[in-house]
Amino acid sequence: MNTAVTFRLIVFAIVCCNAVADAQESADRTGTDTVNVNPKIVTGLIHSHCQKCHGPEEQKGKLRLDTLSLKIGNRSQMQQWQGVLGALKSSKMPPKDEPQPSTAARNEVVRHLTSTLQQATKRFGRGHQYRSGKIAIEAASADEPKVESFKRETVLAAAKYLDDGAVAWARTRKCITCHTTGTYMAERPSLTKMLGPPRAEVLNNFVNAVYDEPAYKGDFWFVWRSLGLAQWDKHVTGKLSEHTSDSLRQMFSRQMEDGSWDIARRNIQIPHVTTKFELAVQAARAVTAAPGWLDHLEGDKLHQQVTRMKTYLREYQPRNDYEQSLKLKLASVMPELLTKTEIDESVAMLRRHQQSDGGWSTRRMSDSSKWSVRKPSRIIELLKSEPDADAPASDPYMTALAIVLMRESNIPADDNQIQRGIAWLKANQRQSGRWWMKSLSFKGDNRKNYTTYISTAQALRALALCGEIAEPAANP
Repeated sequence: MNTAVTFRLIVFAIVCCNAVADAQESADRTGTDTVNVNPKIVTGLIHSHCQKCHGPEEQKGKLRLDTLSLKIGNRSQMQQWQGVLGALKSSKMPPKDEPQPSTAARNEVVRHLTSTLQQATKRFGRGHQYRSGKIAIEAASADEPKVESFKRETVLAAAKYLDDGAVAWARTRKCITCHTTGTYMAERPSLTKMLGPPRAEVLNNFVNAVYDEPAYKGDFWFVWRSLGLAQWDKHVTGKLSEHTSDSLRQMFSRQMEDGSWDIARRNIQIPHVTTKFELAVQAARAVTAAPGWLDHLEGDKLHQQVTRMKTYLREYQPRNDYEQSLKLKLASVMPELLTKTEIDESVAMLRRHQQSDGGWSTRRMSDSSKWSVRKPSRIIELLKSEPDADAPASDPYMTALAIVLMRESNIPADDNQIQRGIAWLKANQRQSGRWWMKSLSFKGDNRKNYTTYISTAQALRALALCGEIAEPAANP
């Protein structure tokens, strides 16, 4: 089969996969009735203050308000109005350099849209973050209520969310992603003793990818696939498998001359796809997790490739505090690559970043323009457009990661800052078991907020390392 035909087949497969997913999502959105927006309350403000930028002559953000239906009949329309409400509440619309509505007028529209959209949500639901067969996980939302108290039942709910989400993704999308199956296989196996074994169906997806996944996949897939398989071997079976060895060899076949792996084909995703350094740290986790693999390297070439990886990781200079924090992750798997001074400085940096409420903020770990060497404008614009951009709030991912990194650096669980972080996590779990976090990435991730999944996995790791998740009682 020639290259052109192969490429057309690949594109056809991607289009079909997306079409099925979009059709299912479209079916989910459709309702049988409408919820009406009151034109007397809303249209005056929109006409006077919004239509200049979102009308027939100009549609900023591809949003046209003069033709936006006042009869909300499905989730797509509901989400458009939610965007309008969010912009009004945060005072992002109209822009500050344009004439502003009175506070009373703005508040009246905000109150009406809030009430109307609550009705619409009840009628049409939130949609699904993951769905396959009997698995139907509602979309992640900032307004999901928090748990009344953190306990074993809420931990089990979080574990079920991780298990079901990964299975649904493996069934419907099959690809390996950092925000779902990659995270699942990287973190869930270590919780086996406390929460039971991870789902074999996800493992099978990874194993099949070793032998069936085409070479056009970027380096990212090879690294995360190897990490997941190695973690399974370490924590579930306790022995190195042939498919993990094969995956690691394939991973090193993609290594660049400087010892790193390329992320050029990937959309920048905070936190798991940022720079080559972040990907190389995941590769280091993979080779050290695989039981006995480093002790039995076959051939001079593989020895040289591992040495190149270590040299790259040892000599790399972090571009932001987030990468400096990942130096601690590196130290936990390859301590010989960092000096005690580097470790101490990284821990001190993490301590300085803790906020008054006990949490940490991912967005505070880097200037918006320094997350990636590519400086993607969409990421910079998203970060700067957040209502709290000047003082980002604590979030579950960075709070959990900071705790994990300090515990892996042998800081005791009863350390005051760790305990404050644990209290923050316990207080911010949602009733579904998840830890909500908004995604700031490409469009699909923003709709689904998959960083919620990453945050939940990391939160369970942090709680486990601090003795907050007990192993189940043995059967009598």
